[in-house]
Amino acid sequence: MSHMAQLYRMAAQYRDKIGFRGQLLIQPKPADPRRHQYESDAMSTMHMLRHFGLDKHYKLYIKPAFARLTSRPYEHDVYMAAAYNMLGCVDASDSWPEFNGTSDICAQDMRDATLVMKCVLEQGGLQQGGFTLGGRVRRESTEPRDLFHGHIMAMDTFARALRNAARMISDGSFSKSVQQRYASYKSGLGERVEKGSITFDECEEFVRKTGEPQPQSSRYEHYQNMFNYYVYPPRE
Repeated sequence: MSHMAQLYRMAAQYRDKIGFRGQLLIQPKPADPRRHQYESDAMSTMHMLRHFGLDKHYKLYIKPAFARLTSRPYEHDVYMAAAYNMLGCVDASDSWPEFNGTSDICAQDMRDATLVMKCVLEQGGLQQGGFTLGGRVRRESTEPRDLFHGHIMAMDTFARALRNAARMISDGSFSKSVQQRYASYKSGLGERVEKGSITFDECEEFVRKTGEPQPQSSRYEHYQNMFNYYVYPPRE
């Protein structure tokens, strides 16, 4: 890993030498081309960059479809990279969920694309990065126009997803519901836990005095219904 980090450091030094002003990007990838894939996902890549002091030189080029190969949601690495201000570029392709391998199909899932665009909007865009169209046509698609239609489909999918995400953010209803779900962390014991100002012993004492906490529903179906409202809005 230290040898790999040194190559990344040399690349950053060469960028400065030639005066390149673009953003250097690293793509996390769960498998290939190396046997030891140190950049297997967003978190492992960010850890490596920060451990070797390289995070100020690079951002991540996230291919959401790779998250499916690690049994994670499509948008997972997009959100993890954005949470640490490391999201630099997004590949607008997808993979068959039933196939445990990259298939690079042109993006067509509106729900997944909306989650990605919501994240991109909330971080203020991709600055020097952007979206790349890495989708391919399938083996039974043999004409040049098939690739043309595939890229149109991907662009339309993310364009509509952008409108969906903008609507979600502008009306604020979805974010308010999420805030309500985590309201217990904004006061009392939960607030102290979030701020790191409480110990296990104090938590035990709290439970002894107040009794076992009462489980609360995550209301998963409620949030999915709300999300569908933005992805598939009723016709006016």
